[in-house]
Amino acid sequence: MSGAPGHPGGDTPRPESVEERLERIERRLALMDLIASYGPSVDSGSAEWTGSLWADEGIYDFGDARLDGRRAVEAMVAGPNHQGLIRHGAAHLLGPPSVRIDGERAVVVHHSQVVLHRDGKYEIWRVSANRWELSWVDGAWRVDRRRAYLLDGQERARTLLRRDDPSVDDEGGVP
Repeated sequence: MSGAPGHPGGDTPRPESVEERLERIERRLALMDLIASYGPSVDSGSAEWTGSLWADEGIYDFGDARLDGRRAVEAMVAGPNHQGLIRHGAAHLLGPPSVRIDGERAVVVHHSQVVLHRDGKYEIWRVSANRWELSWVDGAWRVDRRRAYLLDGQERARTLLRRDDPSVDDEGGVP
């Protein structure tokens, strides 16, 4: 449809079909479901479920430690430190995600909290900025990289929340 009147570029974009719109919506919902499933998966101690969210070589960087690969994520969930947390009561709470999907790639940013049960009370232990980078593989989203940095006043955590800021380098800092 070239030369459409009133369209500066001369070409009018083809409207999405119902099938294309439905696929786009289904992918978005699948992405949001993956993000929402992280808390229940780690709080239930389900190492395999949590690991299944990651690509085989996916990275989980939470500032003071980095896990390389799906198996490392599974080992963290099954390990004594995490099992001790959930045995005493822990909730990983993820805020509503801001989602950007570009074809087979996606970026999600949001806040998260970890709430612990101590001495008969609940207290916030960690509050983090999160940036997830994901790929659509074999009909499902998989985490290529998740960064979750404490919101402790340092710039590197705030930069993760800048959804499309090209100044955010691979380490979450400003070059």
